Amino acid sequence: MPYPVYHLGPSGFLGLLLRRWIDLPVFLLVNIPVDIEVLFAHSMHHRHWHVHTLLIGGIMGAIFGLIIYRVKPLRRFLEWGMRQVRIPYKANVWKMIIAGTLGAWLHVFLDSIYHYDVQLFWPSKARVLQRPLWQFLGYEELKLWCLVSFVGVAILYIFAVRAFNSNKGRIAEAKAKDQAEEQQAC
Repeated sequence: MPYPVYHLGPSGFLGLLLRRWIDLPVFLLVNIPVDIEVLFAHSMHHRHWHVHTLLIGGIMGAIFGLIIYRVKPLRRFLEWGMRQVRIPYKANVWKMIIAGTLGAWLHVFLDSIYHYDVQLFWPSKARVLQRPLWQFLGYEELKLWCLVSFVGVAILYIFAVRAFNSNKGRIAEAKAKDQAEEQQAC
């Protein structure tokens, strides 16, 4: 995609939709290290090289998820951030690894439609596998689909906030009940 912000619509939509099974922040943030490769490849013929493949992108995404889990200040920052946006969240190493892998793959799939030099199935030399999705959708159609997915993000975000608020209410009720039982016991 020409701008990384286009990846946020589909990533946000799928991340919110699948947040029970994958880590939403990792799923969104893995777009950054995938595109770092492009920053360093301006002088090369192929701007999208190894990280923009399913093999290397998936490995890089899994490592990214593991690093985020292992670095406690980063993990705590994500937990704090999710509380701020009022989305229920609990860090889990496997969810982070899976989210990193799937998020990188989604990024690579979107870029493989838009960019000619993305080779999904590298190192395969099979001609039919070289660029199977390139121009599957037109450029403007893909951009529109990415932008429209932000509407889905807004709808799913509303449901996520409602879940956060109902969980918060249940926790407050449980604490009040425990305090009332303690007072009765005394």
